Amino acid sequence: MFLEDVIRANIHELFPGTQVTIGPVIENGFYYDFATQRPFLEEDLRKIEVWTARHGVAIARSYRRPQR
Repeated sequence: MFLEDVIRANIHELFPGTQVTIGPVIENGFYYDFATQRPFLEEDLRKIEVWTARHGVAIARSYRRPQR
């Protein structure tokens, strides 16, 4: 599990109904696009940061890699 997976789960938890899509490839990978009812506000970004700090490690630890 990567940080972007944690953030995607975070967005779904905090902003139900938000659609997440992968944006175009960029030099260092890709980025997510979020389709929301309204643009994210500064307070929304703070909520995302707090949620990720509180729950991100637990989510990442719960992820199990497929066995080969």
